[in-house]
Amino acid sequence: MGVLSAEQQADVDWIAQFVTRTQIEQLSPVEFGAALKNRMRTVGVSEHQMKTIACMFDFFLQKKLIFF
Repeated sequence: MGVLSAEQQADVDWIAQFVTRTQIEQLSPVEFGAALKNRMRTVGVSEHQMKTIACMFDFFLQKKLIFF
């Protein structure tokens, strides 16, 4: 992993907040998808952001399955 530009860091920051919020609120995958679809409609999401979201959400799901 390399150094992130300011724009890439901003992408990661909102994604981390988004995924963390969905975990705190214990949203189901369907609810997560609906929230993400709403975000995509209002702001837009790049392919890079979608890949980051998928990786982070998958990581949280794995941790949840391991620890709960």
